[in-house]
Amino acid sequence: MTPSSTLYYHSPVGTLAVQASDGAIVSVALSNKKIVHKITDPLLKKCKIELDEYFAGTRTAFSLPLAMHGTEFQRAVWQATADVPYGALASYKDIARSARKPAAARAVGNACNANRLLIIIPCHRIVHSDGRTSGYALGAETKMWLLEHERKRKAANVSVSTF
Repeated sequence: MTPSSTLYYHSPVGTLAVQASDGAIVSVALSNKKIVHKITDPLLKKCKIELDEYFAGTRTAFSLPLAMHGTEFQRAVWQATADVPYGALASYKDIARSARKPAAARAVGNACNANRLLIIIPCHRIVHSDGRTSGYALGAETKMWLLEHERKRKAANVSVSTF
């Protein structure tokens, strides 16, 4: 296993610590560090470009190699979550069905909570069946900001690319 490298990305929702190891992104989390550094890892350079494009509203999906470490069910939930289109919402129940565990909506919430690839695996797009939003690892305010950001870009019919 190669040592991990970290990108501190200054986004509209706060500083994100993005870690890469063994040729894959392994985590995206909020950080209180405000450092600026030169990015030497090619994968992290690509990640920065894709995050820039996402926050500019010109990228709707990420094309980064990801290391999704979790149970088989968690990985199925994260894959189903990654398939939710930009600017769209899905319910915990929808994701449970996609993960082939239709009665596991609550477990989907737990899997979303365990997601270490925030924004890239868009758990912010997952809501209750009645449309209510609930917890999000980056905070409820950030979840609402991300949903509104995507809604505005989609509504503006901005030409976006998925690469």
